[in-house]
Amino acid sequence: MSLDEKAYEIIKAAGKEGILQSELWKKLGISSREGARIVSRLEKRGLIERKRVIHNGRRTYRVFALIKEESQIQWDTLEGCPCFTCHDLYRCGSGNPLSPELCEKMTKWLMKLVDKFKDSETS
Repeated sequence: MSLDEKAYEIIKAAGKEGILQSELWKKLGISSREGARIVSRLEKRGLIERKRVIHNGRRTYRVFALIKEESQIQWDTLEGCPCFTCHDLYRCGSGNPLSPELCEKMTKWLMKLVDKFKDSETS
């Protein structure tokens, strides 16, 4: 398990109260510099959020896991998604040279879905 994963598990285990960054660093046995990088990566991925707090008269941050509500996936909506058969899937990701945001196949597929949705609304 990577340090990022360990940190996220500790943050999730802290529940609704969250955990002070300094406590997280201690539990992981890492420096504040390394910890700040981990928290930044998790925050960019949308897994956690930081809130500024005053603790023992000092400003610091409390870190909370963002719990996403589970949604029902409509499998028929995913039919034909180009990602399922893409040979570059393992290299694809947000911020990478290959990403869903820049994929022509994905854009065409989404536009077909939009058109299908519009057609079903007017019928």
